[in-house]
Amino acid sequence: MVSVPDGRLLVLGDDPTGSIDSRHYGYLSGAGVLGVVIRRLPAATQRANWKDS
Repeated sequence: MVSVPDGRLLVLGDDPTGSIDSRHYGYLSGAGVLGVVIRRLPAATQRANWKDS
C-alpha cells in the first residue's frame, strides 16, 4: 500500500514498463495541476463489490 502525502499526487501511466511517471519523478504538487476528475476508483479493498455504473 502507498500513502500519498496531503497536497501531493501519485501519477501512474498506463504502460508500467514504458511510462515515465511518479515512479521516476516522485509525487507531484497538486497546486499546478488543472483538470477534472472523471472517475475515481475505489481502494483495492473495496473493488470486490464494485461495478461500473
